[in-house]
Amino acid sequence: MFKKEFYYLSFLLFVIVVLSCLGRLIEPFDILSHFRLHYIASSVFFIIISRLYKDKKMFRYGIGSFGINIVMIIWALSLVISTGETTKLKHHFYSGNVLSMNKNYKAVDNLSSSKFDHILLMETNHDWIRNLKALKQSHPYHTLHPRTDNFGISFFSKHPIKQEAREFQSKINPDMTFPYIWAEAKDFIFIGVHTIPPLRGWASVRNEQMQEIAGLIQSRPEKKFIVMGDFNDTLWSTNFQKFIKVSQLKPASLSLLPTWPAPLIFLGIKIDHALVKGFSNVRFYIEDSIGSDHLPISLEIYDDLTSASAL
Repeated sequence: MFKKEFYYLSFLLFVIVVLSCLGRLIEPFDILSHFRLHYIASSVFFIIISRLYKDKKMFRYGIGSFGINIVMIIWALSLVISTGETTKLKHHFYSGNVLSMNKNYKAVDNLSSSKFDHILLMETNHDWIRNLKALKQSHPYHTLHPRTDNFGISFFSKHPIKQEAREFQSKINPDMTFPYIWAEAKDFIFIGVHTIPPLRGWASVRNEQMQEIAGLIQSRPEKKFIVMGDFNDTLWSTNFQKFIKVSQLKPASLSLLPTWPAPLIFLGIKIDHALVKGFSNVRFYIEDSIGSDHLPISLEIYDDLTSASAL
C-alpha cells in the first residue's frame, strides 16, 4: 500500500535536489537550495521506507538525495570560521528583525538593560521608534531610519562610533532602494543588512545588494568587518557563496538551526546571519523570541588568542 506513491515522491525529491544544485546556471533554481536540511530529513525517510518495501530504485533515489545534500552542506560549512577558547570579551552585538506589525515593543525596549553593546533592529517603522524610549537612553549613539514599508532599519550603540544609514539603489529596478547601516569604529566596521525577499522576481535585486556590499568590503582590505542582519538567503545558495567569496567574510557559526519563520521554526530555514572578517575568536547565538516572525541572533567578539597570550 502506497508503495507506488512513495516511489514517485522519492523520484520527485531526487529531481528537486539535482535542480537545487543548478542555481549557478539557472538563477530561479537557486531558491531550491535553501532547504538542504529538509531534503536530508526527507531522504532518510525514503531510505527507511525503501528498506521496508525492499524497493531498490526508491533506495537509490533516497541515497542519492542524501549524498548530494551532505556533500553540499559539508562544503559550505568548511567556510565557517573556526573559534578558539574564550578570552576577554571585546564587543557584543545583537540583530533582530522586529516585524513592523509586531506590537511587542516592551520585549525589544527591555534590551536597554541587556549586555549588548550594539543593537541592530530591522523593520522599524515610526511606531517602533516612538516606543523604544529606554533603548534610546541606554544606547545614546544611534541611527534611526524608520520607513512605512518593511525596510526601516535602526542601530543603537553604547559607544560613540561613527554611523549612518546608507541607501542601496538597485540598477536593475531604480525605483527600489533599501537602507543599510554602516558603523565605523576604530577597530572594525559594522554593516547591518536587510535585503528584499526573493519573491516576485526580486531575487536578482537581493543578489545585487549583497554583491554591492561585498564589493565595498573588498575595497577596504585593511579593515576588520562584522556583517549582520536578515539576508533573506541561506548559506547554501549560489548567491551567498559568491557573497562570501568576494567579501572574504566568514560565517560566525556552524549552527544549522533556523531563524525563520519563528511560529513554525521546526520547518524553518536560517536566513539571519552573522559574518566576520579579521576576527578569529567569536561566538554566535540564537536569542529568545521577541514576537516577530524571525528569531534574533547575537555575536560575541573576543580578543584573539595570540593577542591575549601576549598580555
